This record gives sequence, structure tokens and C-alpha cells, in this order.
Amino acid sequence: MTLLSATMHRKVTDPDLEKICTLQDDAVAQLGDLLNSILEFYELESGGVRPELAEVSIQEIFEKLQSEFELQAQTKGLRLTFRAPSETALTDKALLTRIVRSLVSNAIHFTDEGRVEVTCKRVTQGLRIAVIDSGVGIAPDEIDSIFDEFYRVNSDPVDRNAGRGLGLAVVDRGLKLLGTEIEVESEPGRGSSFSFVVPQFAYTSMS
Repeated sequence: MTLLSATMHRKVTDPDLEKICTLQDDAVAQLGDLLNSILEFYELESGGVRPELAEVSIQEIFEKLQSEFELQAQTKGLRLTFRAPSETALTDKALLTRIVRSLVSNAIHFTDEGRVEVTCKRVTQGLRIAVIDSGVGIAPDEIDSIFDEFYRVNSDPVDRNAGRGLGLAVVDRGLKLLGTEIEVESEPGRGSSFSFVVPQFAYTSMS
């Protein structure tokens, strides 16, 4: 579908048809994102992912995600910052990256102005990673439901059709595999904070 849509876009010269082709390109892209999200969710749900623990640099993960999301944040006029100590976590790198990526993507999606900040701090139990935004926030009576698959919050005043309701479900399943859980603090119109503790890590400097 992507190839056919791109071919049609190149051959169309009529301005009205070009607009239709652009809408079609967007629709095909959203369909691809939805399919990838469904596959990702059910891979975690079915037990197809098994954590492989190794020493992982949190800074390395954050730098990768900073590069990945920088343009998207700039396009929306958001300040995107990643802050991490020079520590290594004993965890699954791919799974941890997937979890933080979903949280950052969700934060940018539901934030129209202000900031998205990703932090990592040492705590007694391990390393606490938090994704904080100044977005639309979540009503108290919805917080228990946001990790259900295909659930969408109702607090957002504008159209959020691009939301798939799977990002936080992926986060929840992924964190369970890592032996930890998400903590949420949110206020409608003021933003949200999603955080979790990586339960095992090495107290070593990466300097």
C-alpha cells in the first residue's frame, strides 16, 4: 500500500488530487503504525519476549531517543530534554528502550506547548526513570484505565485520532517483564509524570 500510494503521488499533477494523495499517504502511515503497535503489544502479551539482562548505559539509551524525537518535538515547539547520571543498569536494553520510547512518544503526542523532560535518578531501590510533560493531563478516574489496550483518555479537548491506545499497554506489559511497575501523577490541564524504578543496577561510573 505504501509503494502504491507513493507511486500515485509521483504521477498526480492535479492540485486537488495531490491533496487527496497526501491524505492517503497519512492514512497508510497511520495504518502501518497501528499494525506495528498491535504486533508489539501481542508479542509482549503472549510471552514472546524474554528479558536478557546485561549492563546497559542509561545515557546511551537517552542519547538515542533524544536524536529520534528531537525533530518531532521541535516541530510542535516543545522543549525536549533528557538527563541521566553516568550509571549502568542491569536490565534488558531493547525492552527498556522500547518502554521509554513509548512513554516519550505518548508525552509528545499529548503535549501541545511547554516541555517533555526525561530524567534518571538514583534511589534506594535502583534507578528511577521519569517522563514528565506539560500536556493535557489525565483525570483521576481515568488513571486506572489508561494501561488497558485500546483505551484513550477523554480529557483532551482536541482531536486525537492518531492515538492508538496501545502505547501505555506496551509500557505496562514491558515493565512487568522487568519486575517493576509504573507510577503515575497527573492533573488535567497541568501535565503528567510517568515513572518507574529499574530494580537491578550496578553502582558503577561510566566516566
